[in-house]
Amino acid sequence: MLKTRLMSLLMCVLLLASCVAIAESVPVAPEFVAGKMMAYVINNDGAAVYEDVFAHDADLEPVETIAYGTEIQIQSLGLGYCRLHSEDKEVRYVRTRDLSFSDEPFENQLAIVFLKRSNKLPLHKTESAKSKTITNVPDGSYVIVLEKGDTFSHVLYGKYEGYLQNSYLSFRVAWQGDIFQAELRDPEKPKRHTTVNLRSADSANGKKVAVVPTWNKKAKANTILTVLQLKGDWAEVETEKDGKGIHGYLKADWVEAIQPVPKEEASETAEEPAQEDLELKEGAANDSVELQDDEEEPAKAEDTELAPEWEEGGE
Repeated sequence: MLKTRLMSLLMCVLLLASCVAIAESVPVAPEFVAGKMMAYVINNDGAAVYEDVFAHDADLEPVETIAYGTEIQIQSLGLGYCRLHSEDKEVRYVRTRDLSFSDEPFENQLAIVFLKRSNKLPLHKTESAKSKTITNVPDGSYVIVLEKGDTFSHVLYGKYEGYLQNSYLSFRVAWQGDIFQAELRDPEKPKRHTTVNLRSADSANGKKVAVVPTWNKKAKANTILTVLQLKGDWAEVETEKDGKGIHGYLKADWVEAIQPVPKEEASETAEEPAQEDLELKEGAANDSVELQDDEEEPAKAEDTELAPEWEEGGE
């Protein structure tokens, strides 16, 4: 009898140890922290960390790896890359496909704000267009979807948590395919300083989301974009504006894939062209069809008055 009890006790201990081992192998869902965008690493091999992917002299080789199951704080979102929050202002990025923002297995973890007329969308306190506006989310911005509803979705935009109407959201998942970094330049006059319209669709009729300068004055180099894919004459890209990720489309011949530039050669590459800066007018060769506003809002839209136009312009 005693032997039987001891065997039973031993089996229970082994079973408990097995359960603990299994539990430790599964990453715990990121704990929601008010005012913070949290994620955890879901790649079994860990998440590779890169230098500033939007810097002209970025090496584009991993500098470290964050272990599977690690909880991290995100500063800016993207389908291709997410920027890590850093107390010491160190600029580091990880591939979005290595992360999860939710403890639920639903497919749509990220969404892109997609507007037809105004350039800002009210983030509401509750699931009602008549509720208090917490802040306004610019067109083309990324948000984390905490919970998708029938008409409104519970989202996180930077430090703000609230509700956005589904009619204005394009639900997306992390980009699983190949991506590459590219310089933005005028295909006819590569040294020319100008701007190009970033649009909400791969068409000249797509709404203008922002105006992106080809020349980054602070870096003294061409603006760098992440190219998600090429679709005919158009490129689906993402970049950052005011510290936040932004998504859109522009003509494919305006992006040129780059190779990592050795840091010792960066100073020569970054010399500013002597040509005078020129500004393209809307409707120029890069964007020949002038934008026409839609005459009506989406059928499900409840807001009749949206925020004024987002201030656009280059650096």
